Amino acid sequence: MFKEQIGTDVAKVFFNLDEFAEINIINNSSIPSILDDSDYQEYKPGNQYDNDGVFMQLVTLFVNKDDLGYIPVVDEQMTVNKIRYYVIAASENMGVLEIKLREYLA
Repeated sequence: MFKEQIGTDVAKVFFNLDEFAEINIINNSSIPSILDDSDYQEYKPGNQYDNDGVFMQLVTLFVNKDDLGYIPVVDEQMTVNKIRYYVIAASENMGVLEIKLREYLA
């Protein structure tokens, strides 16, 4: 019962388009989600260079697991709003996926 209530609360509040979420195009599907670029205290904030000297940007995508339909794996390509990202980490907590993404910039 508790987990069901949490799932309902997540959908009603966290992924509510009038509260926190917005529609993002994820792998060609319109999905309510949150794209955040301010969550990188463990990394350098904003843009940085990888070990090969390639400029990149790090972002976090929060999405309902049921809406996305699967948990992405490391190094998988994901397209969000026509931008190609690579998954660097993905975890699930109470039905919410937290997906760390890397975009390589020219």
